[in-house]
Amino acid sequence: MGSSIKSDNSGSINSAIFRSGTFVLAGKMIRHILMYGTQLFLINLLAPQDFGMVRYVTILVSFAILLNEMGLTTALVQKEKLYPEEIGVSFLLSLFWGLILYAAVYISAPYAENFLNAEKLTTYLRTGAIVIIFSAATSVHNAILQRTMRYGMLAKIEAVAALVSASATIALAALGYGAWALVAGSLSYQCTSAVIIMFTVKIPKPELIPFSRFKPLFYFGLGIILLRLCDYARYSIPFLITGKFLNEANLGLFSFAYDLAMLPRTIVHAIYGNVVLVSFSKFQNDPGSVNKSFASITIFASLFAVPLLLTMSVMSEEVMQIICFLKKDSEWINAATPLRWMALTGVMYTLTIFPESLWISKGKVGSTVMWNFLMFVTMMIATYVGLQWGLEGICIATLIRSIVVFALFLIINYRITAISPLEYTRLFLPAFACSCFMIPVTLITISGISWPSNWPRAVVLISGSLTGFTSYMLCLRFGFKSSFLQSLNLLSSLKSPKSASIVDRVKKVLQL
Repeated sequence: MGSSIKSDNSGSINSAIFRSGTFVLAGKMIRHILMYGTQLFLINLLAPQDFGMVRYVTILVSFAILLNEMGLTTALVQKEKLYPEEIGVSFLLSLFWGLILYAAVYISAPYAENFLNAEKLTTYLRTGAIVIIFSAATSVHNAILQRTMRYGMLAKIEAVAALVSASATIALAALGYGAWALVAGSLSYQCTSAVIIMFTVKIPKPELIPFSRFKPLFYFGLGIILLRLCDYARYSIPFLITGKFLNEANLGLFSFAYDLAMLPRTIVHAIYGNVVLVSFSKFQNDPGSVNKSFASITIFASLFAVPLLLTMSVMSEEVMQIICFLKKDSEWINAATPLRWMALTGVMYTLTIFPESLWISKGKVGSTVMWNFLMFVTMMIATYVGLQWGLEGICIATLIRSIVVFALFLIINYRITAISPLEYTRLFLPAFACSCFMIPVTLITISGISWPSNWPRAVVLISGSLTGFTSYMLCLRFGFKSSFLQSLNLLSSLKSPKSASIVDRVKKVLQL
């Protein structure tokens, strides 16, 4: 396809994204329901210190995994023409590099323990880092499944691995193994998925090829590494600062609030993130259609995530009271305050779910790296500034920083994609306008229920959520009918009779 193409392929892109999303949705929903459901249940069995310790392990191991596949997964997915020998060499290099990285983590574990003042971190880190080897052995397999759009198989693998992981984690936590239950859950997930995927995908026999043939993949992968390292640094810096200068209990509270606030974004990106990159890359020479499709899925994501996060912020105390259903006097209740602020930060993060995939699909890896480095620097500054006011100060500083950098993002995104700041902000207008109508209704509802009677927190949460959601849907129906109808039509493109039937019923009820 040349640059002279004038046809509108946005429908084809949307169809590919959402048709693949049907399969990904099933696996991802099972995985995330099990993962977050298990985490919510474990709060009643484990202490914040346990979650704080494992957060250290997750951050340090994730750093190694980012280096592990050398960006080859994304490079293999993005490359327009791929040859078998390139796949074989990529697998061999990824596995060899993974073994080196595990050895590096094993040796450096005591130094990490001393720096973070985290007793017993060495043992946890050396054990948890075994997932690096599993990741190295299957990164290319995953890339092949993504490239060939076999998301149904990926969904099945993730669902089975998540079930095994959840079972192992809960069982060990109930037996009193503390943080080890979380480490074992991570290992069981990676081990299960690795075994299944290696029997599912066959990798061509590795052959030595001239570096000139492998060079495009190598350099593209190097750019992806730099991109992910900056993103990793931006993500991990508030956790490292919180743990080092406050304590592991505060780290556990902050980690839980962050994870819960990022849940909508995580779900949307997990379901469509890789699908979007593949689909955008296939139509990278047709920028008009790509931008149009990008706008459609962005509207769809914001309509789902924004109201959920704002409701979570308004009713953070009720949310934590219900989560701690076995231990009403648990110290986990203190996570309500950071959750209130982090949910608002999650709203800002939702506004930039897919642009990086769009940038990478256009080959703008360098610009994406520079942007993520800037995000790391601003996050580090915000966290240090907020630290002097404790955990809540860090959360508020993070929110302020996300608002400020969003304005800069609009300008940079315009230079890369030609989507103007006004055009981009219009994508979120329906979600924010209807949420502004929803929040007062929710507040009035929970205030009326809480006074003068002292109703259970569950009644307050359910009543406030239902009235808020109803008002949100009515506002969409009468104020932004076209955007709502567009999102319903995107759901119809899932090509699932059941989903199409549900969409038809919604349209009938709302008289669309």
